[in-house]
Parts: sequence; structure tokens; C-alpha cells
Amino acid sequence: MKKNLFLLFLGLSVSSLVQAEIVTTDIVTIERLFTYDDVGAIEGKEGTDIVAWMETGIDECPTGVWLSPSAPGYNNMTSFLLAAYMGQKRVRFQVYNDSLWERSASGVCEIDAIRFE
Repeated sequence: MKKNLFLLFLGLSVSSLVQAEIVTTDIVTIERLFTYDDVGAIEGKEGTDIVAWMETGIDECPTGVWLSPSAPGYNNMTSFLLAAYMGQKRVRFQVYNDSLWERSASGVCEIDAIRFE
């Protein structure tokens, strides 16, 4: 019985890992850009969470994307987000479809890359 439960748990874990992937948004224009003074703050790192709102075309995160200060390219990607928003440029995001921003009920995926296209 314990072996069957373990195999069931293992199967469910592996199936959820298979679904996790980097996916690409539609080409979009950022509608709103939010940042916070403490949400997502990490001790010893500069910055907080940044959220860009738009229709992404991705089921897991239809309303936007977010960036954590723990991201290795946080400063560069922050500059890209601000430039895209201020210039109303069309961009495409690569996002982790299994890393959702905890403060959004509608689904906002974590950014992996930003591409001006």
C-alpha cells in the first residue's frame, strides 16, 4: 500500500514538472506598470517586484507578467520594462508558466526574458 501511494505521488509530481515550461506571450504593449516599496523585497538585494499588465495570450497568466529582484538580470530587465512602457513599444515576453505572482488572482507569470520585436 505504501509503495502504491509513493508511486502515485511520484507520478503526480512528475506530471506537474512536465507541464512547467518557458512560454512566449503575444507581441504586446504594456498597459500598466506597477512597482512597490516592499512587495517582493529581498534582504541584501536592491529592488522589489515589478508587474506589467497587458493581455498576454497565455492561459496561465492572461493579465500580465512580473519581475522579482532575485532575477539575475533584474536591473537590465527593469530598464527594458521602463523603456517599453514609456515608449509604448511592442514587446514579447518569455515567461515561466509555473511561477505565478502570489498577489494576483488572475494569473501573472514570472519573466524570463523581454524582447523588443
